[in-house]
Amino acid sequence: MSSQQQHSWSSRVEHKFKCLNVSERTGHESTFDLKPKIGTSDTAVIACSEKYWAVPYVGGGGPVFISPIDAKGKVEPENRGVNGHKAECYCVAFSPHDGARMATAGDDGSVLLWDCDERAQLQSIGSHRSGAREVIFHPTASGILASVGTDGEVNVWDSSRAGQPKLTSQLGVASGALDFNRDGSLLLSCGRDKIMRGIDPRMSSTAWECSPHGGPRSFRARWVDSENAVVSCGPAKRGGREIVLIDTRKTDQ
Repeated sequence: MSSQQQHSWSSRVEHKFKCLNVSERTGHESTFDLKPKIGTSDTAVIACSEKYWAVPYVGGGGPVFISPIDAKGKVEPENRGVNGHKAECYCVAFSPHDGARMATAGDDGSVLLWDCDERAQLQSIGSHRSGAREVIFHPTASGILASVGTDGEVNVWDSSRAGQPKLTSQLGVASGALDFNRDGSLLLSCGRDKIMRGIDPRMSSTAWECSPHGGPRSFRARWVDSENAVVSCGPAKRGGREIVLIDTRKTDQ
């Protein structure tokens, strides 16, 4: 492309980015004295609902700190959290249907369901053969969850029938990130083999797949408002991180 063509193409693009300036809250206006457990994998280590926010923190087992949205100041994590895993907790997620219902996934392979109002474990949803890395709630069907683990399986669970997955998709490779699309008809999986997969949770089959990044490290992706668009952040082939927007109808481009 010539310089003249480049200039002509660029001049027609209308940028709509907005710059936001914020200031950090200090002292009694913030939550402090908490040591979050931030791992090296690309998993969701913090989550919130309209009532609570939660984050795994440093400690024995897999402790998770839970706080009301409007609470602030110095905290004592052991008095305002839960601890039901036998190993590090990797992910927390809140139900879109109940702001006090929370799920956690831990390195012991288990997926647990909690009542944040009572700070009590409701049930053990199920378990992976090795570490569970992420758990998410279905956006439209109450009581349905999906989890992924280092055993190379994506499991869809029904909380009314805990213990046995409703459906299992065998990826054959460890995966560290999941996301449902807007109506829950497709699951997005980010594998350690650098492949992104669109999985039909009703058929346990792969609808499409692509390799969005050239680098060797893990990546994370999310559906955007469009039913056919995915945004992914991961390692660039020549170093650094990059953001890629993908049309799932044209994954080869």
